[in-house]
Amino acid sequence: MSLWLIRPKGHHTPDPRIYVNTTLFSLKIHHGGSFTKFPRRMYVNGKGIIPALQQVFPNAEHRFCLRHVHENMKSKWKGELYKNLLWKCASSTIVPYFEQETKEVLATDQGLYQWLREIPTVHWCRAYFSGRALSDVLLNNLCEVFNRQLVEGMGKPIITCLEYIREYLMKRIVAVHILISKSEGPLTPKITEIFEKIKEKAADMSVQWNSVNKYQVKGSSLEQYVIDMADKTCSCRRWELTGIPCKHVVAVIWDMAAHGITVDAPEEWVSKVYWLETWKDVYANTVDPINGRNMWAPSS
Repeated sequence: MSLWLIRPKGHHTPDPRIYVNTTLFSLKIHHGGSFTKFPRRMYVNGKGIIPALQQVFPNAEHRFCLRHVHENMKSKWKGELYKNLLWKCASSTIVPYFEQETKEVLATDQGLYQWLREIPTVHWCRAYFSGRALSDVLLNNLCEVFNRQLVEGMGKPIITCLEYIREYLMKRIVAVHILISKSEGPLTPKITEIFEKIKEKAADMSVQWNSVNKYQVKGSSLEQYVIDMADKTCSCRRWELTGIPCKHVVAVIWDMAAHGITVDAPEEWVSKVYWLETWKDVYANTVDPINGRNMWAPSS
């Protein structure tokens, strides 16, 4: 990956403080726009891409790939024990759960606890994510998988490389179109699978209504959350983070229907970003075939 040195508007020389990965500007977003960015590499000492993003895109939500955090961590703390501690902390969706997990880290290794505390939690822990992105992913797998598919084209002459990418995208879009044509239901196949598991877990919940828009849902042990159907929030924050109703919300929807309250099916409460129709719209555009090089017009 190459780096660009950004020249601020109206300046003749680049600003040495702002170095960004070229993939950052693959989206044309006006100053102050909102998006979520995973860096390929990150720095925990406050230098590099973090201050650059804060200056160029002050409203951007910047996340660290947890795999790269773990890679940095392994220089001092190796093994499944430390890896699991890291993942438990990062996977916590509410602050109290995160604090509980960090106490376990402290009890295990004070050095690791201090090391993690130096990394701003808004960049790597679900409990501190805003929910704006409707995604709770902790890894940069989307980019990593795409890059892996292009390995064979890398290192080739530029035109050969671009042709390799173009043909790969043609094949990829066709494969998705075929999958879409075989799919049924309002949601995409993967989200349908995930949501079915959520509904199975919802059957174990007990629901209590406050006669307005709020519900109290209990599960096993100390599990108890508040759901606000008007604001579309659950205090476990999974609905807010992903846009997919959690098991507590599904239990409330079923309870509403059981008590004669007009309510849509649980699938209707899932964010439109996961709908089959949205998937179709995303892949509506295709990559056209082109003639071979022997038919290309000479460049002038």
